[in-house]
Amino acid sequence: MKKKIWLSYCLFCCLVVPIGGCGIYSFTDTAIPPEVKTASVKDFQNAAANGLPRLGLNLTEQLKNKLQAEPRLRLIRDNGDARFSGAIIGYDVTPAASGGGDQAQLNRLTITVRVEYINTKTKTNWSQTFKQFENFDRNKNISDVEESLTTVMVERLVDEIFNRAFSNW
Repeated sequence: MKKKIWLSYCLFCCLVVPIGGCGIYSFTDTAIPPEVKTASVKDFQNAAANGLPRLGLNLTEQLKNKLQAEPRLRLIRDNGDARFSGAIIGYDVTPAASGGGDQAQLNRLTITVRVEYINTKTKTNWSQTFKQFENFDRNKNISDVEESLTTVMVERLVDEIFNRAFSNW
């Protein structure tokens, strides 16, 4: 039994580790161009009519944290090689699933973010709208679940924005 485990481990190390380290494949699927050394993020404004007042700040900080986690990028205040800016343009609670009668069984919180991306090194520029939603029980008040829902949604939004800017796809 120990021989099989040891053999499996050796096979894994011989086949997978070299592939991950040679630049052919990345387990994060990110491909930050080598000439891109810095990134900057302008504060995301909350232009939505409602929602948590600190939502724009949360999104900005989460994106900065994601960029700082990349060892090849240095986060700077302004004029990075990769520049992110934008605004939260939608924050809506709507019925999501109908139940008995004319009442919804679930409500849906949707956050919409408009992002502008400029890469001064690769000349890759884009503007895109990103949306995330979470459903919650209609019997719960939005203020009771808002914090936990927005935390999950902001994480997913940041991942989408980062992947759009730096993915291999």
